[in-house]
Amino acid sequence: MASFPRLACSLVALAVLCAAAPARADAPCDEGASGEEATTGEQAAAPSAADEDAEPCPSPRRPIPDYDGRRIGPTPGDRALWIPRVVFFPIWWVAEVLVRRPLVWLTGLLAERQLVRRYKEFFTFGPEDRVTLMPTFLYDLGFRPNAGLRFEYREIRGSPATVFARVAYGGADWLSGEAGLRVTRGVWRWDLRGGGQRRPDGRFFGLGSEARDGSSARFRWDGVDATSRLGWHPTRGDAITLALGVRRRRFRPAENPQRSIEAVVEDPETSVTALPPAYPDGYDALRLELGGELDTRPYRPHPLTGVRAAASVLVGADVRERERRGAWLRWQGELTGHWDVSGARHVLRLGLHLTGTEIVSGAMPFTELPDLGGSGPMRGFHGGRLVGRSGAALLLAYDWPIWQAMDGTLQLGLGNVYDGHFQELGPGNSRLSVAFGFAAIGKREHRFQMLVGFGTEPFDEGGQVKSVRFTVGVAP
Repeated sequence: MASFPRLACSLVALAVLCAAAPARADAPCDEGASGEEATTGEQAAAPSAADEDAEPCPSPRRPIPDYDGRRIGPTPGDRALWIPRVVFFPIWWVAEVLVRRPLVWLTGLLAERQLVRRYKEFFTFGPEDRVTLMPTFLYDLGFRPNAGLRFEYREIRGSPATVFARVAYGGADWLSGEAGLRVTRGVWRWDLRGGGQRRPDGRFFGLGSEARDGSSARFRWDGVDATSRLGWHPTRGDAITLALGVRRRRFRPAENPQRSIEAVVEDPETSVTALPPAYPDGYDALRLELGGELDTRPYRPHPLTGVRAAASVLVGADVRERERRGAWLRWQGELTGHWDVSGARHVLRLGLHLTGTEIVSGAMPFTELPDLGGSGPMRGFHGGRLVGRSGAALLLAYDWPIWQAMDGTLQLGLGNVYDGHFQELGPGNSRLSVAFGFAAIGKREHRFQMLVGFGTEPFDEGGQVKSVRFTVGVAP
């Protein structure tokens, strides 16, 4: 019963408010109080008492702002992006579940425990942290695994000079080392480097049309290189370079005589009929190379759509012995179109690669011939697997981001190496190369990568898979 007076009072107050509402709604509004200013130069008159009691006219309702900010509907690039997503869903799953998510978790863990800072403090030192000492490791199926260190001292005492050195060890008979100086001043860059290698894991499969997996052989080699390179880099992607260098190579038979090049040549069931040029005596070559590169792609984070063209010409001469002197010319060209489908580093690229040689006199050493495998356009093949006088490859690739500092890549290559000047060039004499992997972005040296690939024999011979490749690590 005590709550009855309160309820009655509430009903009375509600009735009073309802009765007063129509009177206020019928009151004339003041159009001058709507926020509009006088458009004439005359001084406005002072408001009267009636004007002060008048209600201002309500302003028209403005449209609701787009707080979301996202585009309405998918773009043509977004629609086209579903094609590779559906076709390559298994590869996407591997990149997403087995690579990207663990990397995201690892990044959070490193940031939480400040391990990145500790890692940087451990491997960088000196004035203003300009000295770096980083570990390297590399495993490439079919070759000797190795590990090493890379040293770099940037901007020595405030100068534009950088000193670098690297060493790698893969066993008592696998050694590699290099040291150099790099000077950058404006758009000019000068690079001087020299080094040597001793390796027991050289591979030879034949040259040109003789290249077959059944002709696989091993050899050991020692090498010394020294190069001086001057480059003009008006932008990050455009460059003209001129290099002068010397190269020394010595070859030896493999430790296992049954797998040596000599044994393959003597075997009548293999396709190799003669020892390759400059084997086993080796050569001492003087090399002069001119190269150019043009890249219309903008800098990140802009869409990476554009065209890249590159070409180079190398002139070499063996100056070891007068009776064995030879001279040669090797050229290569590349034209690649890039289309950033989504505008966020989902890049579809199509490129054409051509390379050839001209022998001026004598013979051209087999390790100087064009090689489409390894780091070339046909990455499903090992380095040294596709070597010949000339070569052609058509490369279709799709790159996408899987982490802030790493991209995934899927590459399909069609091509081969040939005798002479593209002899027997055609679809039937082409091989297929497929490669899938991940690589760090923004680096050309000391770059982490993981790659799985395979290559086939020529289509006229069945097109069966004959080459399998797996590589992971940071090259020294």
